[in-house]
Amino acid sequence: MINEIPESRIVRMTICYINGESDCFEFDSPQEEKALLASHIQRVLNSKELMLEIGDRLLVIPMQNVQKIELSPVPLKLPDIAIRNVRAC
Repeated sequence: MINEIPESRIVRMTICYINGESDCFEFDSPQEEKALLASHIQRVLNSKELMLEIGDRLLVIPMQNVQKIELSPVPLKLPDIAIRNVRAC
């Protein structure tokens, strides 16, 4: 029997701050975490800070400084409150 290695995909996260600046980060989202990514994001949005492990550093961003967070590609499982298939006009 061959052990399957979980497939991962790269998720790009753009954080836009209230001062007009933005930062872009990428992270691997392992296959088994895809269903959990949306609930993890919801917990982050409800917290007072966003913590990112970047190499040998921990970056802490106060959520009060964040205007919006954009993820691409869209998580496979979204919270129930998400409106799907929206188009800009």
